This record gives sequence, structure tokens and C-alpha cells, in this order.
Amino acid sequence: MFVQAYEQIKDIVDLAQFRPKKPQGAEPHLSFHIVFRGEHVVGEGGPYRQFFADISQELQPSVVQGGNGAQASQRLLGLLCPSPNNRSGSNIGKGKFILSPSRTSSQDLSLFEFLGILMGVCIRTGAHMNIDLPQFVWKQLAGQRVAHEDLIEIDIGYWKLLNFMLNASRKAFDETSFETWSVLLSDQETLVELREGGKEQRVTYDERVEFIEQALYTRLKECQLHCQAIKRGISQVIPEALLNMVTYSELETWVCGKSIVDIDLLKRHTKYGGDKKTTLLSEDSRRIKWLWEVLRAFSEEDKQKFIKFCWGQHRLPANDEEFERRQTRFMIKPAMNTKHGDQALPKADTCFFNLELPDYSSMEIMRERILLAIHTDCDSINADDRPEQENHGGGGRRDRQDSYDDEY
Repeated sequence: MFVQAYEQIKDIVDLAQFRPKKPQGAEPHLSFHIVFRGEHVVGEGGPYRQFFADISQELQPSVVQGGNGAQASQRLLGLLCPSPNNRSGSNIGKGKFILSPSRTSSQDLSLFEFLGILMGVCIRTGAHMNIDLPQFVWKQLAGQRVAHEDLIEIDIGYWKLLNFMLNASRKAFDETSFETWSVLLSDQETLVELREGGKEQRVTYDERVEFIEQALYTRLKECQLHCQAIKRGISQVIPEALLNMVTYSELETWVCGKSIVDIDLLKRHTKYGGDKKTTLLSEDSRRIKWLWEVLRAFSEEDKQKFIKFCWGQHRLPANDEEFERRQTRFMIKPAMNTKHGDQALPKADTCFFNLELPDYSSMEIMRERILLAIHTDCDSINADDRPEQENHGGGGRRDRQDSYDDEY
């Protein structure tokens, strides 16, 4: 999907259409329209957010168990790769991905520039990409200086090795250090010689400080070209001066949102629907109280799946101000079809960030049905076939035609 999108925009000279003014009222703020062929989707906001969620998943290759318990990367695009800490399962910089150091061809850099364009679109329209890049990447994008401590987040093992080389006695160094004048980059494939024939030359004790300085410089600059390309892309949608006015953490939040789902924040921006003649939900309704308890008890992964099920992306606006500025609210409504009872699954309108919640007989049943829904239907926004839903009480994401916002 990433390459398909790139092919459609690569020849556009003026990206002014990617810089739309914020519309009035509740109209979605979009830089372009997304059409998923073969899927029954009506509406704009849901497919738009789903696009960025799918792109994020495509960019970050999954890590699976290989033979004899070894971990092997399933490279999709290969633009991003798991950091050494990610590969080793370290809790430091857990789950981080690095821009692949070996991807430096003109075509590769054009793809990284396109990634920057998408980041700029996220900043401008409020969509989010669920990508986990280390802080030394965000620092370069924000024009901030990187430091040797930034290596810890991506490769704690190599940082410890360099620290040992610096502080070891001559005897301990000579007996245990066998480093050569070369550096293996974060993709664990690209070897850079720090001097001619360096991979065959052992670093001596007297040379260790010079080696450490060069090794740190090489590792911290291993994706400099990639960051420059991404920054060029962002600057086509967002004024470059703005990038130099924010911290790296603020830039990450603009592009990716908050990685932690704040249930209290979500609750503050939730509205409740219904009909006085049938069921009108409120914060004091039994099912609403149960829902908040269920969500608080979810793992972080399941919280993100729930948000994606309801809204088409994993991450919420970062704070109250962004909720209000983006005119975002979560709406919970009673399920329209009640004949399936506890067998019914919740349904969602991703275009509107709405959830239709059945009136389950217990909180445990609610928990089970929500988990079933978000684990079986959080990666597609294809609307269910109506007759099948009637027969099985199925859940899923609904399209604009099925929404009954006007009714409430």
C-alpha cells in the first residue's frame, strides 16, 4: 500500500492539495481521499485513518520466532528494521525500529521523502502513524543535537562494549577486547570500515579513545541521509521553520499521538446517545460503568486495538486541547438490534468514532464480547454483509449509511 500510494503522488509537482484548510463544523480534515477497492465502505474519515494505520503496520516488519527459537525479521518494505535492542528483546527502547542504514539509493531516499510527506499530512490533519522510532531519529528531524546516550535506546549492548573499552585496564583490554576498526550498523548487515582495511585491523589499547569517537559518530549518523529525506518531505506540507521550533518529543506526538491510551482522557471526551422512548445512555448507565472498568483492565495492546476498532487508528489525540482542536469526541450508543442478547457483538462507525454497545447481562460477558470483536475485526473497515449480521448477531465496523447519528 505504501508503494502504491507513492506511485500515485510521486509525479505531483505542487503538493498544495496536501495542505487543505481546516473545514468548518464536523467535516473531516483530509489531505486526500482513500478508496479501498473491494471493500464496502462509505465515508471518508474512517478509510483515511485506516490508511495511516495500515501504512504503519506495513512499514514496521514483524518479528517472528525462527528455527531453534531464534528471531527472524519478516521484511516487508525494508525501509525500517528492528533495532538491535528490539531484536534481543531488551526492555530498553522496547519495540523500536530504526531507519534501515543500507537503504540509501535514490529510489530509497525518494520513499523516505514520501514517508516525510505522510508525516506532514498527519501533523496538518490530525491523523496518526503508529510507528516506533527512537529519539535520535526524532531529534534529527527536529534539528536537535544527538548525544552518545541516544545509542542506549537502540543498542545497549554496543554502548556497554564501548564503555568497557574506555574504562578497562590495559591488561583487561588486551585479554578481552578483539574489536577491529569497523562498525556493524543497526541493521546488523552493513559493516563500515573506519579506516582502509579496518575490518582486519585490531584496535589497540592506545587507539581505543579514537576508535570510540569514530564508532559513536558512525552509529549516530547511520541514518542521517534518511532523516534529511524525511525532513524534506515534511517540509513540503509543514513549514520547515515550525520543525525547528518544537522539541523532538513534541514532533513525535504530533505525528504518532500518545503511545499510551489514556482512558480518563477518552472518558472526558465521550458523549452518550440513545432515544428517550427506548434507551438513553448516560455516564450512570450500568453498561457504561462496566465499559470503563473493562477498558481500564485491558492490556495496553488491547486498549489500542479497541481504539482502532472504533476509530480506524491505534492512538488518541494527545491531550484535551488536541481533542477540542480536532473536534474529536467518542460516542457510545445502545445497540439497535437487541434480539441476540449476550451473543451480540459491539459495532463501530469508524468515520464518526462511534460504538454501539449491547446491554450485556454481566461485565465479564461484555469483556469477552469486546475482546472477540477487537481481535477478529480491528484490521479491516469492510462493512459486514447485512443478512449475515441478522443471522449471527455479528459485530464489526459500520459505514456511513448504517450510522444513525441524525437520529440522535
